[in-house]
Parts: sequence; structure tokens; C-alpha cells
Amino acid sequence: MRLREMVWLWAVPGCCEIQEKDQDFGSPRSITSRCDLRANLVRNGCGGEIESPASSFHILRSLPLSSKGSGSAGWDVIQMTPQEIAVNLRPGDKTTFQLQVRQVEDYPVDLYYLMDLSLSMKDDLDTIRNLGTKLAEEMRKLTSNFRLGFGSFVDKDISPFSYTAPRYQTNPCIGYKLFPNCVPSFGFRHLLPLTDRVDSFNEEVRKQRVSRNRDAPEGGFDAVLQAAVCKGGQGREHQWVLVLPAGDFECPSIWLLTTPKSEGELSGTSGKSTATKSARAQEWIGLEKIGWRKDALHLLVFTTDDVPHIALDGKLGGLVQPHDGQCHLNEANEYTASNQMDYPSLALLGEKLAENNINLIFAVTKNHYMLYKNFTALIPGTTVEILDGDSKNIIQLIINAYNSIRSKVELSVWDQPEDLNLFFTATCQDGVSYPGQRKCEGLKIGDTPYISELASDCADIHSYSASFEVSVEARSCPSRHTEHVFALRPVGFRDSLEVGVTYNCTCGCSVGLEPNSARCSGSGTYVCGLCECSPGYLGTRCECQDGENHSVYQNLCREAEGKPLCSGRGECSCNQCSCFESEFGKIYGPFCECDNFSCARNKGVLCSGHGECHCGECKCHAGYIGDNCNCSTDISTCRGKDGQICSERGHCLCGQCQCTEPGAFGEMCEKCPTCPDACSTKRDCVECLLLHSGKPDNQTCHSLCRDEVITWVDTIGMGTKVLGSLPRPSAAVGCSERLRPFPLGFLPVKDDQEAVLCFYKTAKDCVMMFTYTELPSGKSNLTVLREPECGNTPNAMTILLAVVGSILLVGLALLAIWKLLVTIHDRREFAKFQSERSRARYEMASNPLYRKPISTHTVDFTFNKFNKSYNGTVD
Repeated sequence: MRLREMVWLWAVPGCCEIQEKDQDFGSPRSITSRCDLRANLVRNGCGGEIESPASSFHILRSLPLSSKGSGSAGWDVIQMTPQEIAVNLRPGDKTTFQLQVRQVEDYPVDLYYLMDLSLSMKDDLDTIRNLGTKLAEEMRKLTSNFRLGFGSFVDKDISPFSYTAPRYQTNPCIGYKLFPNCVPSFGFRHLLPLTDRVDSFNEEVRKQRVSRNRDAPEGGFDAVLQAAVCKGGQGREHQWVLVLPAGDFECPSIWLLTTPKSEGELSGTSGKSTATKSARAQEWIGLEKIGWRKDALHLLVFTTDDVPHIALDGKLGGLVQPHDGQCHLNEANEYTASNQMDYPSLALLGEKLAENNINLIFAVTKNHYMLYKNFTALIPGTTVEILDGDSKNIIQLIINAYNSIRSKVELSVWDQPEDLNLFFTATCQDGVSYPGQRKCEGLKIGDTPYISELASDCADIHSYSASFEVSVEARSCPSRHTEHVFALRPVGFRDSLEVGVTYNCTCGCSVGLEPNSARCSGSGTYVCGLCECSPGYLGTRCECQDGENHSVYQNLCREAEGKPLCSGRGECSCNQCSCFESEFGKIYGPFCECDNFSCARNKGVLCSGHGECHCGECKCHAGYIGDNCNCSTDISTCRGKDGQICSERGHCLCGQCQCTEPGAFGEMCEKCPTCPDACSTKRDCVECLLLHSGKPDNQTCHSLCRDEVITWVDTIGMGTKVLGSLPRPSAAVGCSERLRPFPLGFLPVKDDQEAVLCFYKTAKDCVMMFTYTELPSGKSNLTVLREPECGNTPNAMTILLAVVGSILLVGLALLAIWKLLVTIHDRREFAKFQSERSRARYEMASNPLYRKPISTHTVDFTFNKFNKSYNGTVD
């Protein structure tokens, strides 16, 4: 076998197709063998030149990150780098680049307050009369550049959403006893552009009055969309022109022009000023409605106490036209398409909010919290907070939402081509990499992501920022030469990274074409070791004409003796197979033995939609495995909040936890009543390090404590003094491991809600105590006593005497108590006797109990003796 030159045509995952110029490498029946890994090709005899280009990227623009948002350079703030990258992709070969995102300090903030002015919000309106002043005071603690705007909404002024009878046109509250007067219903009104004059906000709020609609849901999403997109003057025919004359004026003149005019053609009035011609006049055409600034954090606060109307609700009022996503504010800043188009959909809201880098804050009452919480999963960059019934907590609510938004960074992908795979790895505040994650949370503005005494030893430390590693892979080559562009943008940021994509699907050898080459029998073009035959010619060297009878060579079209020609799925022509076309896909191969549709399916989807079918076998895309590519290798879905995979009680299989610990169950194997607790699992490490006898075995201890960060302390409690920590890692340790923070100074254990106190009794009857805290990296921070707390051996005689003495003391105490109670009882009885005696009244020198022994009784009677009557007594 002679070998002169091998060249690469194109690549698919796991193979590289090559050809030789003189066709001496392999037989015509082994063409597919030329597509293989480089090592296999060399082992099979291909030792010549192999053209195998790799994917690459080139940074086109990379401006440095800014450290501060406000100030003289506030309009040139950079929060993401690089800004533009070009990638050249070979299918199946990844290229990886890094980007950084920084939440700069003192970044300008634009806050638009959008309020529901339906009747149920009357008490809320009274509460926010002076909101502007108080809110500005709090926000200026976070940024020195703060602006505030105001708008309101009710609902569409058509039935059945509002009262449309003539008697309700001017006052829809007629007949409502609790509040008989209110303003007519309206869709949305833009009342105050974003301004740093908080007194204007307060003044505008005081002017507002509530209205009344018929049904409970409100038309707030109409207002949200208008507040997001009305920034370029769409839907109006006029332009505002600000004229600054040469003289000193207290305020500029504002002109309303029907068409743009030159300075000399300006006409109109503004207060006491009139138009004047001046060569020094400056013009400013304000095309902004709301006034969102380019370099500012955009916050849209949506306050309501009820549910919103969404797309298709408008059909109840006869509105069948979907919302077009455009601005429809007139010169009076009122929404004019309220009664013409349906409510916007959640998808449209999310798209427009993302396009304009607006963070939506739902401030809703508690009974509707879960509904709006579900909305946040559908609208990126949205947060929800619970609003009190009268909006008393609105300022703290906004501060909390601001801190929540500024503490996280999440990448979004715009216009991703269908044939590209993107893989993300986030490196967040703790310096640990999280594969499959494109969001970092818990960031602190102005703080470094991770602090270590070893920081100076690593050159890739990036303060104040979150880093993302992005891998790009092309699954296939496009049908024709094409270029794609997609963007990576942090949610709510103006900054973005533009990625231009080109495909490397040709060889360098394709430049040297040989038309009508003798190597192709004069009937084809020789390119990269292969013949491209002219129409009507066939064969590896174009030696046959279509339609010729070559039955003598038909055995060359059989894969093996006894098998049908071309596997029964093609015709044998010029000793090679021409495969039939199929409605199910492509049939190919030297003997038409392969196709791209006879592979395993999952729920009716070929290769689960995560792979390519190749000759009856699924070639899975990166991140998936299995016969039908239904098994994801992404373990982020198995990672708990503490960073542990399946709570360390199982394995992550196909993106789901398979619990292996007996008794463990739950989505993350987090429930296990029979499993030993964390204190028990960490006891071996603590005993090995601190309660060992003799010389410690460092290898054993480091093996037991490989997932722990140990800190020695004198006592555990408030103000725990740190005595030391593990030895300094060697230079061989990776940067991410060496930069793990070691506590210094004092450790306020009681203030750490995540710290768990553990203690156990040692063999010497001592008490060993330690605390542990789970780190986001999955490791634990153990705070261990330097020495266990041990008591002295008790004295038996002392214990005996103490017990006897205690009994005697208790007996004496009981006797004393009994004597005291008896004495008290006797005294009470004597006092009672004395009291009764003093109340008795007896005659002097007489005994009330004494009776004379002789008693005298007198009886009155009358009798007749000797005819005489006597009256007397008988003794």
C-alpha cells in the first residue's frame, strides 16, 4: 500500500474523513474507514499528512471593565467584557472562551413607578403622597444618580371591563355609597418622565384620583408594555425641541413642532419667553417618552392588588387584534390603542422588557403573590415582593428588590442558531466553578468574589466580577456558505457580547482543483483525493457511464455472499450502489446498508432529539448519553442548595438522583430518617485530627478530611478566638483550592444561622465540641475546639458527705417549714377567739350557764269551794 498525501474533508463528532490523492489508501469498499480518530488512522497505516483543523475564536473588541457607574464617565460604563468575538467552528469540535460581568458600584438607577389607580387602591394612593422624597433618600444611599418617574393604569374603557353606560362616562362611581366620586376609567397614562426632581413626583402623585372598573382583573400589562417600549417617539407626529438662548434664563423654552424646523423657523411660546433668533442657540430634540437612560439600571415597579388581564381576554370585549408591541402614546401621554388591540402576552412582555434592559418588580398583595411568582419564571429579569394592603412597606420593598437584582447575574442568549450547542460554566463569588450553570447569585457590590491569603499567588483573580466559560460547538455544516451572529447578554444589562460564527467545512486542498483530470478518466474533477464525476458518469474514477450493463461486477455491490444487491435499497451501477431515496430520510453507505432514520426513539422522537442517527446508531450530542440519547450528563439538576450532589447519598443518573444510601429518598435524596447525621459523619475527621493518641497519621487525616476546611479555636461561642488553621497548601494545589478562605480574628458562631453545633463524649469521658457550616463548593467549614473539655475524677467521700448533708439540710428545712405553718395556724385561731369574745355582751358577775336549783311557776286558775270563788296562786 502506497501513501502519498492524506487530506481532511469535513468532520462530524468523533470522526475525521480523509482521502488520498492516488486512492491507494484502502479499497473502494472501505471509504468509511477513512473517517476516524487521528490515532486510529495512524494505527491503520495512514502516516502521511492529515488535515484536521480545529475550531478557534478571535477577540475583536475587549474594553476593560469599569469600577464605578456614576461620575464624568458615567455614559461609558463597561460591565461586560469582551464585547465582540469571532469564532470559526469545525463541526463536532468545541471552542471555549471566557467572559466577565461586573456589577459596578454607584451605577445610575432609573425607577418608573407604575400604579394601579382602581378604586381598591385609594388607601395606597394616600400612603404614597410623599413617596418621592423618602424613596430618593433611601436610594441615594445606594447610588448618587437616581431618577424617578410615574405612570398609572386602570383598564380598557370598554364593556365588560369598565362601566360604559352614559351615566358612568364622567363618574363611574355614581351610586357607590363608600366613594361616590371618581375619575373616568382609562388604560394607561404616562404622568411624569424620569427626573431627579422628587418634588415633581410628589406633586404629580397628589394630583391623582382613583377610578373604577367593572371586573376584578386590571389592565396593568398594557401599561407595562407601553412603559417599556415608549422611548423613541413612535406613534406621534411631533417632536419636542429644547431651545437654550444666548442670555441667562431661569428655565429653557420648550417648543412643539409639527415638523422639524430650523432655528430661524422656530415659533411658539413658553411661559414669558418668545422665539428669538440666536447664533448661539442650542437645540435638543427629545425623542424619549419615559426617559430611560442608556447607561442606567432600569427598574419598573408595578403595584397592584389584583390579578392582570392577559392575551385573549380582550376577545370578551371584541378585541381580536393581537398587540403589536409598539408604543401608542399620544401628545397627552395617554395610551390610544387600549380599545383597539388585545392585552399583550407574557412572551411579548418578556421580549420587550429584555430588549430594553428593564427589570420588572411586581409589588403585589399577599393573596396574589403565588400567581405573580409564577409569572417571574416566564418573564426573565422579574422579581416579586409582597405589598402591604396600604403600601406602607413600598420603600423597603423597592430596596429589597433592588438588592436582589444587583446581587445576581444571569446570562441570556439572543438569536442562537439552531445548529449550535452552547455550554456554560459559571465561576461565582466563592471562586468555585459550576458546570451547566449560567447564573451567579449572592454577589456583593464592591466585594471581591473570594478572599484568601494566597490570592497573590494566582494571576487569574478578578475582583468584583462573575466569570463565565462558554463553549460553542457546531453540530453540522450549513447547506451553503453562511455566517451567523448571536449575542450573550446579562439579564437587565445594556452590555452584550456579540459572537460572529463562521464554519470550517472545507479543506485547504480544495483550492487545487484538476478539471477533467486523467485520474478521473477525463470525465471528472479531481479534488482532495476524490473524483467528482461529470453528469452521466459513475465510479470512483468516473470510468463508467450511467446505463451501461456491468452485471459481471454486480458481486461488488453485495455486502457479503448471499445478501441482496445494495441491501435491497439501491441499484448496482458501475460496480457501485446508487441508493434509493426514502421519505423517512437518507439511505447511504457503500452497500446502502446505512440510513439516518432507523435508530432508537424516545417518545416517538429519533434519538430523543439529542443526537444524530448514523447507520442505525445514535451519535449523541455533547451532554447526552444512552442508546437513544435520553440520558443527560448535566448534574446541575441533582445539585442541592448546599452544593452537594444528591445530598451525598446517591448518584446523579440522567439528570435525576438515584439514592444508594439505605433509607434515603426525596428528589435530592435529602430525606433519610435512618441515615447518620452530619455530626456523626464528620466525627471521624475531628477525632483523627484532635483526639488521636501518639503521633498523628497525616495521610489518614487528610483522607478523612479531604472535604473539610478545619479551623482550631479556643472556645466555641460569641467571639471565638481563632488559634490556627490547617497548614498552607502547597504550590501544587489548584488555584481554586488554594483560594479557599480561612477565617481570621473572631468567629461569631451565634450569628451564623447555617452553623450547626455538634458534641459527643470521648473514651476518656471528655466532651468534644465542634461546629460545621456547608460551603457553596460542597465542602464543610469545621470549627473545632483545640482541646476537649474534660472534668476531674469525682471524690467518693465528698459525694457521700454532700448527699448526707443535703438530706439533713432538707429535713431541717422541712421541720422549720412545718413549725412555721403550725405557729401561723395557732395564731390565726387565737385571734379568732379574741375577736368573738370581744363581741359578746354578758351581765356583770353572772354566769350565763348557771341556773338556780329552785324554779317558780305561776298558774292563773279559778275554782269554787263552798260556793266561793277564789283567785290566787298555789305554791
